[in-house]
Amino acid sequence: MTAPLPDLERPRHRPAPAPPNDVQTPASRSQWLMAGGAGLLAVAAIFALDAEAVIRAVDVWSGSKTYNHCFLILPICAYLAWERRDVLRKVEPSPFPLALIAILPFAMAWLLARFVSVLEAQQFALMGMAQVALLAILGLRAYRAAMFPLLYALFLIPSGDFLVRPLQDFTAAFAVGMLKLTGVPVYSDGIIIEVPAGTFVVAEACAGLRFLVASVAYGVLFAGLMYGSWRKRLVFVAASIVVPVIANGFRAYGLIVLAQLIDDQAAVDADHIVYGWGFFAAVTLLLTVVGVRFREDFTPPAPPGRSDRRAAPRRFAVTAAAAIVIAALAPAYLAWGDRDAEAITVAQIALPDIAGWADAAPTTDFRPEFGRPHAEVAKRYTAAGGEVDVFVGYFARQSSTRKLPRSLIGLAEESAWRRAGSGTATIDIGGEKVKVATERLVGRGGERLVWALYWVNGRFTASLLQAKIEQLKGELLGGRRDAAVLVLTTEARPSVGQAEQLLSNFGGKLDSLRTALAGMAAAAAAAAAAGR
Repeated sequence: MTAPLPDLERPRHRPAPAPPNDVQTPASRSQWLMAGGAGLLAVAAIFALDAEAVIRAVDVWSGSKTYNHCFLILPICAYLAWERRDVLRKVEPSPFPLALIAILPFAMAWLLARFVSVLEAQQFALMGMAQVALLAILGLRAYRAAMFPLLYALFLIPSGDFLVRPLQDFTAAFAVGMLKLTGVPVYSDGIIIEVPAGTFVVAEACAGLRFLVASVAYGVLFAGLMYGSWRKRLVFVAASIVVPVIANGFRAYGLIVLAQLIDDQAAVDADHIVYGWGFFAAVTLLLTVVGVRFREDFTPPAPPGRSDRRAAPRRFAVTAAAAIVIAALAPAYLAWGDRDAEAITVAQIALPDIAGWADAAPTTDFRPEFGRPHAEVAKRYTAAGGEVDVFVGYFARQSSTRKLPRSLIGLAEESAWRRAGSGTATIDIGGEKVKVATERLVGRGGERLVWALYWVNGRFTASLLQAKIEQLKGELLGGRRDAAVLVLTTEARPSVGQAEQLLSNFGGKLDSLRTALAGMAAAAAAAAAAGR
C-alpha cells in the first residue's frame, strides 16, 4: 500500500505572529484617540454638573496669590503624559465598566458636601468622580500607565486655607523661641510679638501657606520625575512639607532680628515680602540641589499583566455615557428636593428681654463678619456688672452662597481690631454644658473679650465639624434646617478675669435666646413653603 503524497499545491495556513506590546500600530493609536475623546467628554460633563464649584476654583486661582500656580497644573499634566508616551504606547485602553460603581461613593460625598456647603469637599468629590470615570473608560492597565499625570490634576483644587491659623501660631511660637534662644528681649501675646525695635504681627499673609502649597506641588512633581523608589519619593515630598514650614519660622525670626539690628521697623515692613520670596527661592533651590544628588535614572515600566484586547469603539462611548448618568444622580436628587435659599425672606430677629438686664443699641465699633445671613441683629444688654453686646446672624437655609462662616469670630478686612489670643470656655445653658470659642482682641478701642458659638439643628456648639454634622442630621433626618451664629462681647475691664465672669453669667441666660431662634425655624419654614 502506497502512502499518500503530501498536498504540495495547498500550503498550510499559519497565523501571523502578533506584534509585540511595545509596537504602536495604527489601530492602537485610534484606540487611544477614542478613549481620550470619551474620557474628556465624561470629565467635562461631570464638571458641568457643578459648574459653580469649577468656576469658583478658577476665581480662586486668579484672585489669590496662594493659588496662582494652579494655572500651570494642566500644562504640567499634559507634559507628564507626553513624557510617558512610550509607556502608553505599550498599553491598549479597554473599558472597565465595573469601576463605575465607585462613582457612587463620590457622588454621595458631593451631595453631603453640598448639604453642608463645604466647597473644597465638593471639588474633591467632583475630581474623584472624574478620576473613576477615566478609570472605567481607559481600563485598569491604561489608567495605571497614565496615573501620575491624571492624579497630579488634584492640585487643581485650591485647598489649604484651613492651615492658615495653625501656621500663624507655629510661626509666632517658633520666632519667639528663636528670639529667646539668641538673647533678644521679647514679649509675645498670641501672634503679636514685641521687641525693643517695635511690634510685629504674624498676619495671615505671613503664615507661609502660599509657599507651602506651591512647595508641595513642586515636591510631588520633582519626586515623580526624579525617583523610581517610593521611599525616596515619600521622603522628598515630606521634606517639601516640613522644610517650608520651618523656613517660614526662620524668615519671621530673621525679619525681627533685622529690624532690631538696623533699628528701622518701617523699612523691614515695606520689604518683608521681597525678603520672604528671596528666602523661599533659596530654600527651594537648596531642596532641589539636595534632591538631585539622589536622582535615579529609570524608565517607567509598562503596567504588569496581559495585553488588553482591543475594544469596540462603541464601548468607550457607552462607558462614558454611563459614567455621566451615574454622576448626575446626586445633582438630580439635590435639584428635586432643594429649596432656593436666596428666595427665602425672614423677618428681623427679635432678641428676647433678659431678666435683670436692660437693653440698648450697641455703640462699639466692633462687629463680627457673618457672611450673608438671611437676618442679622445686634443688641446691648447692661447690668450692674457691665455691658454685653450680642450679635446674631441667622440662616433660614444654608446654601453655597449663604452658609455658616468657617470662623466663629470673623473680622472684616477693614476692622480696627486684631486677634491677641484664642481658646475655649464652657457655659451652662439651661443645664447643658456648652463650649464656646473665645478670642481676645486689641485695637484702638482698647481690649475686648469675645465668645461665640453656632446654633444648628436646635443645638449650640463651638465646633464647625459638629455644626456640619448637625446640619446633615437636619437635612437628611428631617430636623431643623436653619442655623445661626451667636457672638457675645464685652470690654476686658477692669480685668480679663472679670470680663470672663460677666460673659459666663450672661451666657447662662441664652436658653431664652434658644427659644427665640426655635420660633424663627417655624417662620422660616413657612416662608420657604410660600416661596415654592
